[in-house]
Amino acid sequence: TLIPIIPAFLYLADDIVESWQQMKQLEKMAFISADHVIVNALVHELQKERGLSVSVLSGGTVRVELAEQRIRTDRSLAGFTHDIPDRSFSAVIAGLRHKIDRGGLGYMAALDVYSDTIEALLALNHARYQQFSKFPALQNLARSNDAVARMKEASGKERALGAAIIASNNGHELRQKIFRLHTRVDAEGLLFNNYSGTEYKELYQVIVDPMLVNQLDQMRVQLQSLSSDNLATEISLTDWWSKTTTYIDQLNHLLLAGTSLLFDQTVVLQEKGKT
Repeated sequence: TLIPIIPAFLYLADDIVESWQQMKQLEKMAFISADHVIVNALVHELQKERGLSVSVLSGGTVRVELAEQRIRTDRSLAGFTHDIPDRSFSAVIAGLRHKIDRGGLGYMAALDVYSDTIEALLALNHARYQQFSKFPALQNLARSNDAVARMKEASGKERALGAAIIASNNGHELRQKIFRLHTRVDAEGLLFNNYSGTEYKELYQVIVDPMLVNQLDQMRVQLQSLSSDNLATEISLTDWWSKTTTYIDQLNHLLLAGTSLLFDQTVVLQEKGKT
């Protein structure tokens, strides 16, 4: 009579082990959601430093603004422990700043190095998001967050390029780059719409100002169509920087709200697993 009990016991044991493994994985997911906030904070400050650096190098921003932003970046960097393979982020950023201060780097080269560093940070979060694929209830939310982060990064590059266009009166080539970046913003927006649930979409509607989005669309049209002769008189650097920064800050708030949503849903799954 004991023999038929053995397969049932083994099945139950496997089920217990699987449940325990899922609980441990969910604990890891909760940590990843919290760690994402630290990475995002550094990305956000580096995006602003990139824009101000490009503006300084193209003749548009006074250096005191850049110096103040570097202090804010360093505060975020102090809480960050991850490294690019074989190189620390601190060393990369310090080397980049040194070249900028010595005048040994053009604004496009500076934009590229900052963007590569930011991309390495975004890749860290993207790799972590892949781990949510084991939990269908979390996977689409993680994908939505990734899309917002990519949308925000494309908008950050656009802010820097627009500042360079206005400050340097450099027209054609940079305007084409602006167009390609906005296409990227639209593509990531479609991904967000595809993957996000009702709650995340509602957060977007609350946080992101549609009037501001329309104003930026109009400014992009101006940047893409004006000749270099009248570019600076039509769009002020102050107005461009203010509006793009407000929009990027709104995307940052949306990203933080989405991360909080992801963390909360991970905790809900943990609680369900305990019952």
